[in-house]
Amino acid sequence: VGALLLAAFGLEVTGGGEQGASPDVLYLSSMGRLAFARWQHDDMVERAHPGPRSPLPLPPITPVGPRRSVLFVVTESVRGTDTCSVPSARCETTPYTNALLPDRFGFSQMRSLDSTTAVSLAVLWSGLSPTASRKALHTAPLLWEYAHAAGFDTAYWTAQNLLFANSGTWLEGVPVSRWVSATDLDANATYEVGADDGKLVDVVLRDLPSMRAPFVGVVHLSNTHFPYLIDDGDAPFQPQARAFGAGDAVPVHNRYLDAIRRQDAIVARLLRGLRATPGGDSVVVAFVSDHGEQIRERGAIGHTWSVYDEEVRVPFWIDAPPGTLSAAQAARLHALQDVPVTELDVLPTLLDVMGLWDARELAPERAAMPGQSLLRGGSPDQARVLTNCSGIFACAFKNWGAIRGSRKLLATQNDSGWRCFDVASDPGERAPLPRGACDDLRRLAEADGRGTPF
Repeated sequence: VGALLLAAFGLEVTGGGEQGASPDVLYLSSMGRLAFARWQHDDMVERAHPGPRSPLPLPPITPVGPRRSVLFVVTESVRGTDTCSVPSARCETTPYTNALLPDRFGFSQMRSLDSTTAVSLAVLWSGLSPTASRKALHTAPLLWEYAHAAGFDTAYWTAQNLLFANSGTWLEGVPVSRWVSATDLDANATYEVGADDGKLVDVVLRDLPSMRAPFVGVVHLSNTHFPYLIDDGDAPFQPQARAFGAGDAVPVHNRYLDAIRRQDAIVARLLRGLRATPGGDSVVVAFVSDHGEQIRERGAIGHTWSVYDEEVRVPFWIDAPPGTLSAAQAARLHALQDVPVTELDVLPTLLDVMGLWDARELAPERAAMPGQSLLRGGSPDQARVLTNCSGIFACAFKNWGAIRGSRKLLATQNDSGWRCFDVASDPGERAPLPRGACDDLRRLAEADGRGTPF
């Protein structure tokens, strides 16, 4: 033990030596750095990844209103401009769900508050802002815990590799009766793309008939993450290539579009199977992406680079079978089709669909959530901070801002100052508004010690 401690604290791999170090040396070096950082109470190291949660206990929840089953489909890195959230006469990238769900409620202006998976999932599953403290994000109940406290059956099926970003540790202990992750489906699942979404849906369709109603199931897809998994037999967007380099925006974008198309076919298969199961015709389905994707618009490929719209504007739709929503609720969803909303409204909406949003037992948690149920109009007029720098996940690149309606303020560490846009008239964010047009958003973005990223 003494020798191991000495090695852990004494071994250090620096100056590019990681490339030539053996795995045991790398492990001891990294564990030593982690232990030393904790000794010094260096919270930046802990913020590098989400850690284990200690959720506050929930009392038994008595629903107020109908208890509806929910299937929540979360995908990876899909941007809103490359899909058809709103039903369309013609849709090449998501043709299968577009044809299958002509009466879905689509939202063309849904935005994540960041472009980092761990941060987005914390927002979607807890309902808290990415600016909430690390303690708040680690103690807040998640969707499954709310459902379990109200007597719902629960499940989490994911094609994502839970070793990535320590997400498996963060989700330890969530109360689910069905659980499968990428490494259950494929021992060699990669960190980035995960396991095959098609294999995941096979498992979901196998499990759905045995789920006890009402239930809440989360289906978490992964194959639209870079470098994008496609179906060679259904790849109409050409030319494309896996080799990335200078001048590669078109072939990379084409491969990305074909990955979205492949995943859309898998989602459509999931929904057809769901509707064919006993009781499946009364399950409300919601679909969203954690964040978007940059494809050379600002010079890079991927995400976490910024909070420009290509990385934060995402698809979102709700498919509610007849009889599951009231006429007033349906009218409110229709009215929000082209209204800017954010992912802070997603969990309140799911809880409302489940009949839990008005539950007396949830008063403290409801007060901590900045969002509002879209069934009640959402919170489109509220100013929100955009940031990849969260207490639950340290930002790789400093970038943040704020948004209210169509006015948006942002900056990255490579910018020379804040930039203000109107994304309604300038969706590409290429023509900054005059200085002062976003002063209110600047004060919000710089508050709580965030300052500026430049």
